[in-house]
Amino acid sequence: MKKVILIDLDHTLIDTERVKREHESILRRFGVSASVSKKAYRKVIRRGFYHPVPHMHAVIPDSLSRRRALREYWQLFEKKEAYNFPGVVPFLKTLSKKYRLILLSWGHKDFQLKKFNQTGFGKFFETTVVMKNRRKEKDLQWFFGKYGGNVLLLDDSPVAISVARKIGIKTVRVKKGKKDANYYRRLLARIMK
Repeated sequence: MKKVILIDLDHTLIDTERVKREHESILRRFGVSASVSKKAYRKVIRRGFYHPVPHMHAVIPDSLSRRRALREYWQLFEKKEAYNFPGVVPFLKTLSKKYRLILLSWGHKDFQLKKFNQTGFGKFFETTVVMKNRRKEKDLQWFFGKYGGNVLLLDDSPVAISVARKIGIKTVRVKKGKKDANYYRRLLARIMK
């Protein structure tokens, strides 16, 4: 049986910080200050996970302006592969030849899938699982129950890594922030050793 690698999306494969910066830029064009946006963002996150629609509702009261801002935001995800970290495509291509890849992401399903579809990574992954629980505990337990020690988690979240280790899943923590092709080559060598 091929080893299964569960791979996180945000901060692991795509430059989520860049998406956030472009989102903030759109909000500024519509007159929303960074402090107002941040306060609304925290409120939206407290409800469970991020989605741009309630965030925009909280910061842009005018419905016409809000619709225009949302349209601009969704257009960010029409730029194919725009937010992929450099070197991530050859990394996934190589891994997918030897392992079964499953995208394991946390957040609002429609929003996560919109980001994932923009990447062009679909051909490398067997399936996509979007969870509502940030710790990913239930899903990680399910995968461990199904595949036992034949599972590896790649994630940037120290919480998800800790939970996976407690369950018995092998882990590789991906650094947050900018990554380049050299980073993914080193990561690939680490996984395949």
